[in-house]
Amino acid sequence: MIRIGVAQIKNSIDLKENLKNVKKCLGIFQDTNVDLVLFPECSLSGFSAKIGECSLDSMNSYLDELKLWSKLNKKMLILPTALREDKIYNTGFAFHNGTMERFYKVGLTESEKQFFSVPVGYKKKVFTLKGYKFISLICLEAQLNPELYFSYGDVDFILWPGYWGWEKSDKWEAIKSNGEENFVFTNSAMWSVPLIQSNFAYNDLGDDRVKGPHGLSIVVDKENDLKFRASYEQQECFVVELDKKKIYNCYSLEKFD
Repeated sequence: MIRIGVAQIKNSIDLKENLKNVKKCLGIFQDTNVDLVLFPECSLSGFSAKIGECSLDSMNSYLDELKLWSKLNKKMLILPTALREDKIYNTGFAFHNGTMERFYKVGLTESEKQFFSVPVGYKKKVFTLKGYKFISLICLEAQLNPELYFSYGDVDFILWPGYWGWEKSDKWEAIKSNGEENFVFTNSAMWSVPLIQSNFAYNDLGDDRVKGPHGLSIVVDKENDLKFRASYEQQECFVVELDKKKIYNCYSLEKFD
């Protein structure tokens, strides 16, 4: 069995505030038996066209601290962030056994293409932990061609960190409450493996955006049935317990403001 801790936190462009929230969640998961902790898309930097400081120099001390936490607590950590180098990338780090490995978002929306870039030739990686194979599909990537990033049988489950606009009235079905097709639902039926989402609880950005995420992170089993739905517009940490046959349990650990 593998146990996954999922963080649903607020979206902010204040780097120190984001680190504080990340560390709060890590503190919640620290004394549990989770093997992996997942955060939303751009959770360290914040997700916004008005993103603040996100250079490697500005984050290095934070990343070192998180790498040490992962090593000392023997838990893999999947932490997406934007990162400004020669260009700005929607990327992230997989911390495990004292190592720190980069991954990138490849499938960008048209608006994201105005400020995010993709490394030339980069291909999505399948990770392995405790004999389980998984991939991280960041936000939009989960509703693109279902065979774009991996083939049937390549993974045992899918992690889905995102900035995703679920509405409270949305159900896990083929058509969303606004009448649009739910492409992620369609893809999930084809994948036939568990799908575990980490979404933002709400925006707390300091800019003028009205639309945004409302939490409601979902967990879907291999039969494409909804097993768990996190809180609406509230920060929350929850756990998913599964093996290669089924999801055994999903439960909330803590909700906080």
